Amino acid sequence: MSLLPTYDEINVVSDIHMGGEPGFQILRHGERLGTLIEDLAQRSPDRDVALILNGDVIDSLAENIGGYVAMENGERLMDRIYNDPTFKPVWQGLGKFVRAPKRHLIIVAGNHDIELYLPGIERSIRQRLAGGEPALNGTITFATHGTGYACCVGPARVYCTHGNEVDAWNHVDHRQLAELGNALSSGKTIEKEDWCPNGGTRLVVDVMNRIKHKYPFVDLLKPEIKLVVPILLVLEPELFKGIDFDDVFSIAAGWIRGKMKTRGLLSADAENSQHVSDPAAATELALDELLGPRLCEGIRAGGSSPPASEDDLLLAAERAVDNNEDVLASIEEDAAEGTLGWFGMLVDRVRGVDKVDALRRAILDWVKDDGTFDIDNRDDCFKDLIKRVSDDVDFVIAGHTHLERAIKIREDVDRFYYNCGTWIRLLRLKTAFLKEDVFPKVYEILKSDSMRAIDEGAVDVGEGHAQPLVLDQTSLVRIAVCDEGVKGELLHIRGGEAGDELDAQPVPNSTFVKKPGVKKP
Repeated sequence: MSLLPTYDEINVVSDIHMGGEPGFQILRHGERLGTLIEDLAQRSPDRDVALILNGDVIDSLAENIGGYVAMENGERLMDRIYNDPTFKPVWQGLGKFVRAPKRHLIIVAGNHDIELYLPGIERSIRQRLAGGEPALNGTITFATHGTGYACCVGPARVYCTHGNEVDAWNHVDHRQLAELGNALSSGKTIEKEDWCPNGGTRLVVDVMNRIKHKYPFVDLLKPEIKLVVPILLVLEPELFKGIDFDDVFSIAAGWIRGKMKTRGLLSADAENSQHVSDPAAATELALDELLGPRLCEGIRAGGSSPPASEDDLLLAAERAVDNNEDVLASIEEDAAEGTLGWFGMLVDRVRGVDKVDALRRAILDWVKDDGTFDIDNRDDCFKDLIKRVSDDVDFVIAGHTHLERAIKIREDVDRFYYNCGTWIRLLRLKTAFLKEDVFPKVYEILKSDSMRAIDEGAVDVGEGHAQPLVLDQTSLVRIAVCDEGVKGELLHIRGGEAGDELDAQPVPNSTFVKKPGVKKP
């Protein structure tokens, strides 16, 4: 611990997601965040204060980078993000923060901003915030090696990590990333095909980025890929027809292959899940493994798939153009035969049910219950990270899930876990929204082709007033030395825009104190 940097206070925010063109940006309160950062630059001038951006600071996957990682166009990417009206206040605030005395900026990489690891992007950010001033550059730390960031606040040990390392779909291969950084630094020519992205990245770039122009709300689905996939499949099943399931969904394909081999549907040495002996039986198995129980029930009761719609044919034509195929032949093939293999049969089964009811069922499987948003919910991210962290760490701080958490890890020990939540729009589809007589009104909002309409969308669920679908909630975790020891708290940040005063309010039941002299058992 003697080698760890020590501060009097740290402030941690996560999942800012600066990226995307106007109209398709999921960060809603750039000005508020910029105001907050300027406030942190000025408050407690006699204390050593750190600001930690805990992953997914930028969002290259929302940008037109021509692939899965910005290799040769990183400078152009950052210039656009610096100067975008929504994001510019954030960079202005960060510039003022690093110039203030006794301030320290730490940038942790997540899974949407792996470019932060690349030397050119780090140089660009340093130049933007600190210019050529060595002293200012010394106040900026990049924690981009996949190891998180460890420090002390007074006598308490703190570990900050984005959290995607415990998410198999969004795990980043840092060895491969290091090789890419080395190649770029040494001036080698890199082919885009040499970078192998994770399944979450493939899903965002190959599917979600195409769907979100028609359904912007899909960008607000938190990163639980296994549950998000059915929702996307319901919305635009035709987009999945051009996807190699075993390639894009390699993790799911692995366990599907195992199940199929056990059932005798696939040979023991098969490496492709489509080479099955009985596609119909494989489809039934995949329904249960890939989709939630409510959606499966609706699909099995829905009958066979209908003929291709006009939208289906237009999507087939678009896919053919993208793949340099004969458009007419592609349309005829899609209209007449559909997609071969069990995955194609699964797509056609989903297409055969009423979209509104299927989406309702898929979201019900995704939401499960309203406990998703409880700050003391010990979700999988919490459980998996705590297993990886030493008992010597007093405060563990994560992000990635977009869901706030404030948890005392054990009742008999002063150890605590926080999740910073997010600064993007947060879609809260409570079970009250998913009643059969209510959801059609919700669907009318969700199918809006503008983020603003979704922001303003509200539905009366029988409580006498309309409730918004988007939760306007921006969060900060603060760990600070206090008279009692070291205090942690989760704060909701409000105001800070259009002249409104900035306000930070502790979330009820989120304040914990690490008392001095309390030994671990």
